[in-house]
Amino acid sequence: MFYHSFIINCNEAEYETLASIFMDRGFEGSAYENGELTTYSKEALDLNELDELLSPLGLKVSKTVAIKDRNWNRWWESNFLESLIGNRIQVRAPFHQTKDREYEIIIQPAMAFGTGHHGTSSLMLESMLDSEFKNKSVLDMGCGSGILSIMAEKLGAKAVDAIDQDVYAVDNAQLNLQLNSCSNVEVRQDSNLDKVTKEYDIILSNIVKNINLSLLPSFLSKLRPGGELLLCGFLKTDRAEVIRQTEALNLNLLSERSDGEWLQLSLSRSL
Repeated sequence: MFYHSFIINCNEAEYETLASIFMDRGFEGSAYENGELTTYSKEALDLNELDELLSPLGLKVSKTVAIKDRNWNRWWESNFLESLIGNRIQVRAPFHQTKDREYEIIIQPAMAFGTGHHGTSSLMLESMLDSEFKNKSVLDMGCGSGILSIMAEKLGAKAVDAIDQDVYAVDNAQLNLQLNSCSNVEVRQDSNLDKVTKEYDIILSNIVKNINLSLLPSFLSKLRPGGELLLCGFLKTDRAEVIRQTEALNLNLLSERSDGEWLQLSLSRSL
């Protein structure tokens, strides 16, 4: 089998944005080195369509290459870099050295799961530092690698439910929970909250805009009065639409952060 490799010249901030976009669109994975982003797809894509995706950022594909199949897990591990978020959080693989940070999260590299490198993950982790998790019940919707669930337990959450529709994400999250000696997180596979019967003090959701918006009524029904909803996975240009829909549900904006093109919102449910 051959894979199609697309090479784009960009800076590191642009890489974080593009890697998330490509991940959401089903690409096999992305890597960044020496000012070049390389992303991989099983499908031969229309370059005009890809250029339309890149043009809002002022970027374009510089080269395409067909490559043979490879041991992707081994390759992904070799290209996995640690992530330092502010002065307080280190996200690293098991083969990286530990550094003097208040919080350390160990993530086993796996393609298409959250690793802390994307702007959305770092925005969520930074926002979590500003919320009170001690003895709180938490829902992590679209948990991916489990990185936010791990952080929630490290911040003192008493119980965390982590949900993802992707069975591979669930497996990866369970492995990462073991690597971080987490004991208060339960992971399961699902695409919605229909089977959830409890309420939560805090809900975390770092997934694409359309899914976040479709889940807002479910989030509201599962969030205790006074509880917090931390959302990410959408662009700054989506702000007006997201705010309009959250206000319609009487969710109050507490704070917002941005990283490049990405936006994170922290909201609360009225008492």
